[in-house]
Amino acid sequence: NYKKVLDATLEAGRLALRMPDQAASELIAAIYLYHVDDSLLHVVSARRYTRADELRMLAGKAGVVGQALKEASPVIGEDADNDPELQVIVAFQYCKSLLCIPLRAGFDTFGVIVFGSQSKNAFSVDQSEILRSVGLQSTIALQNAVLYSNLLTEKERIIDADEEARKKLARDLHDGPT
Repeated sequence: NYKKVLDATLEAGRLALRMPDQAASELIAAIYLYHVDDSLLHVVSARRYTRADELRMLAGKAGVVGQALKEASPVIGEDADNDPELQVIVAFQYCKSLLCIPLRAGFDTFGVIVFGSQSKNAFSVDQSEILRSVGLQSTIALQNAVLYSNLLTEKERIIDADEEARKKLARDLHDGPT
């Protein structure tokens, strides 16, 4: 279940940041994945987001999100109020530190993980590298979930085709002697 993978990713990210209890309780986090229909980033899992925030989509073209996707590496940013894409997210309204981790495997980009904190300089380069590893592992888990889903779909298709062939053979055998 990819939803469980993404929830576990946010929890692993929180643990990897090793922030003091107060800062950890104020941590805002969200995973955005590209949607096939519109090529926009949609929220699939979030912490401390409002319902309206969960419905907002990102283009992934500007700000820390755009930079992380373009460079394919973690980006540490400041002051979400000045970020062209994240400034519309209510949960990030008071964030003074941002961290965006791209979810990539090979040349495929699946989306991003975005963390926000109200503390200045809350994220370090070391933390971003640890979270990059967490993002890579979750991307592999997402790929496995997609492959498993495709496998189940193909299995059902083969079973249906086999059943149809048996029914046709039974009809032919029944109609032949009569």
